[in-house]
Amino acid sequence: MKKTNSQSLGTTVLLDFDEVIIELMFNSLKTTHPVKRIKVKKHFKRAVEVNGRTFLLPKDNYALFSILYSELEDLYCADSNEIIHVLSEFYAIKG
Repeated sequence: MKKTNSQSLGTTVLLDFDEVIIELMFNSLKTTHPVKRIKVKKHFKRAVEVNGRTFLLPKDNYALFSILYSELEDLYCADSNEIIHVLSEFYAIKG
């Protein structure tokens, strides 16, 4: 810490607000809507459960994307590019 003109100047760690929101959205999806494996006609498929409904990936991509997009937008008031990035990275889906 330096002293200049009788005032102490401290160093602060600046976090990029967008990165914090993105990390929060990733953690939220990881805990509330994880990707599961379910058996459908002798095959295991990737699935996500949202509000008691099961969505198969990639079959139900658009329905899952729209539901989770609106949920993340309501919870975090994030930019649409950030939400699309999080959903496409976490679930490997495009909106």
